[in-house]
Amino acid sequence: MQHQEEDLIEKAKAGDVKSFEILIANYKKRAFNIAYRMLGNLEDANDVTQESFLKIYRSIDKFKGKSSFSTWLYSIVNNTCIDFIRRNRKKTTISIDTNYDEDGY
Repeated sequence: MQHQEEDLIEKAKAGDVKSFEILIANYKKRAFNIAYRMLGNLEDANDVTQESFLKIYRSIDKFKGKSSFSTWLYSIVNNTCIDFIRRNRKKTTISIDTNYDEDGY
């Protein structure tokens, strides 16, 4: 299996879309599960999983093999989830025009 995965990675790096699709198919379910656990919403998890795969496709040439492909892929999914959470976090603001009593409340 490892040798086959290495071949798929090399072909994907060379621009073979079919090899990339086969490679990603092996990790799609697990990647979605990671996103769903982190986000708790099916639509958001689907969106983040797709965004992660797009990032992986665009940067697969940066994969150097220092870790396993799955470790690299899952770290991208994890980081994409974190980015999504940060982008969608509700920001608490306090008006500077609000009058407070002497106690500061």
